Amino acid sequence: MTPRFQPDDTLYKRRNTLKVEYVPDDIVGRDNEIEEYEAALQPIINGEYPDNIFIYGKTGVGKTAVTNFLLNELLDSAEHFDVDLSVISLNCDGLSTSYQAAISLVNNLREPEHHIAETGHPQSKVYRLLWDELNKLSGTVIIVLDEIDHITDDTFLYQITRADNNGYIDNIQLGLIGISNDSTFREQLDAKVQSSLCETEISFPPYGTEELQKVLEQRAEIAFHQSALEEGVIPLCAAAASRTTP
Repeated sequence: MTPRFQPDDTLYKRRNTLKVEYVPDDIVGRDNEIEEYEAALQPIINGEYPDNIFIYGKTGVGKTAVTNFLLNELLDSAEHFDVDLSVISLNCDGLSTSYQAAISLVNNLREPEHHIAETGHPQSKVYRLLWDELNKLSGTVIIVLDEIDHITDDTFLYQITRADNNGYIDNIQLGLIGISNDSTFREQLDAKVQSSLCETEISFPPYGTEELQKVLEQRAEIAFHQSALEEGVIPLCAAAASRTTP
C-alpha cells in the first residue's frame, strides 16, 4: 500500500527558515543599524564595562533578528578571545509589572526545579534573589529584554540599570539591551531610568521596497526550491509590504 503522505520537493526546501525566530547567517537591509550596534557591543570584547542599549522601531523591522545575529557573533568572538560572557534573554510580552519581570528573570536564571512561585513574595525578597542569582555569574552579563515596553512601571528597569551603582552586584559587569516596538516608550520613563537605560539608542526605521526585496530574496533562496516561485512574485510582495508598513 502506498503511503498517503509522500515527500514533497516542489515547494519548501527549509520551511522552518520562514519562522520569526529564525536567524539567518547574514543580515541584509540593515547595514547602518548593524554598524551602530557593533560599535555599542565592541567594549565587551575589549574587556570594558558594557553600555546599556535601547533599540526601538515598529514590529517587523528586524530589531530582534539583528540583536540575535550580533549576539551570536559576539558570543563566538568572546569564546575565541577568552572573554567571559553570558547572555540572558527575556521576552516581556505578558509581563505588565516590575514584580512579574523580576520573578521571570529569577526563574530564567534558575533550574526549573528551583523556580519560585509567580506570586506571594515580598518585592524586597524577589530582588534579593535576583541579585543572588546574578552574583553567581562571572565576567560580563548581558540581559536582553525584548518587548520591554510591556512593563508599565519603572521599578524593575531602575533596579537593573542601577544595580552596580547601588552595590547589589559585585562579581559581574552587567549590561542591558532593551527592545521596544513603541518609539515613545523612552519618553514615558523616569529621567533616571532614561539616562541609564538609553546610553546608546538605535532606531530601526521601516524597510523601503528595495530593502524588503533583498530580505525576501534572501529568505526565499533558503526556504523554497528554485522553481517554487514565479518571476515577479518577490518584487510584488516587497512593493505591497512597503505600502502597508506602518
